[in-house]
Amino acid sequence: MSQPTRRDAVIAGHTGDVSTARAALQAADPAVRASALGALERLGVLDDDTLATALRDDAVQVRRRAAEIAAGHLSIDLLVALNDLDDRVVEVAAWAC
Repeated sequence: MSQPTRRDAVIAGHTGDVSTARAALQAADPAVRASALGALERLGVLDDDTLATALRDDAVQVRRRAAEIAAGHLSIDLLVALNDLDDRVVEVAAWAC
């Protein structure tokens, strides 16, 4: 089976397809990984470990999405995001705080 697309990840979040959303976290494309975070959050199954890992992703797009979602996860430490090298991640992390 091929890797899930961004569309697959988004649809998974609206149809209750947790397995596709989780699989999308492993996609090579950062847009798919970022969408997977949103899908898992929408489904209510995004755990803090997955979110904390996403805050350290190689892709800025994923780190920004993770920081945004972290606003609703009070146990997530946003210090790593507040010290990110990319200003866009820092801005979203500051808003999330």
